[in-house]
Amino acid sequence: MKKYLLFIVIVSTLLSCSQNEEKKIKSIIETSSGSETRFITEYDNNSNLVHWEYDYDLYGPDDEIKKYHYENNNLMKMEHFFRNGSNTRLSMTDYYTYNEDNSINSKISKDDEDKLYWRFEYKYQNENNQKKQIINQYDNSGKFIQERITIFDDKEREIQVPSEYQGTVSGAMRYEYLENNKVKITYLTFDNEIEREEINIIDENGYFLSGNTDNQSFEYKYDKYGNWVEKKVEGLYESGTFTEYRKIEYY
Repeated sequence: MKKYLLFIVIVSTLLSCSQNEEKKIKSIIETSSGSETRFITEYDNNSNLVHWEYDYDLYGPDDEIKKYHYENNNLMKMEHFFRNGSNTRLSMTDYYTYNEDNSINSKISKDDEDKLYWRFEYKYQNENNQKKQIINQYDNSGKFIQERITIFDDKEREIQVPSEYQGTVSGAMRYEYLENNKVKITYLTFDNEIEREEINIIDENGYFLSGNTDNQSFEYKYDKYGNWVEKKVEGLYESGTFTEYRKIEYY
């Protein structure tokens, strides 16, 4: 149950922020009824995410923190930390390079001793009104590890993304966009066989909220800038309802 709620919190917070042009968001602190966890995101004046933090409860794993650094609005470096009490340790740092059109060209990941751990090369293909992003992953010796493919439609919506298990590509998910803010998700195995299908709801901004949502409903309360500050979810499994809260600070 906690993993399911964590998925909702992360996706809805990172992606459902309406960055109002008249009043830009500086930070969001999100909590949920019945949970001691806290999710924090911070943004710069260009609406770029600069700080990502998930504070677990006292009995959970180490807190996670990510810090993002930009140049000309391009993400150049991302630092991934873990925190246990007052002890914060650097786990991994990602460095990015870009093409002339500002699409990502490559990414390298270095460990806490600044040694090369992974290298990723990005390629792009356009055909039949679809855009394909291909990411090839290599280890620190240059050995090819795996390929990740994401496909976008002509509206730049994801229609196929890789699914992973412990960092290894295990299959794919296909998205079919339906009426009434619903999306049909088809889960595929590594051999491209259908594993299962489910219906997902997307919010008013077009971002995923949660899975198997035929019997769920969402009720929002908004602040004066049009960003939601309270979301009531009804019909989640048999637990009735729960409510998410967001405290938003603006520039």
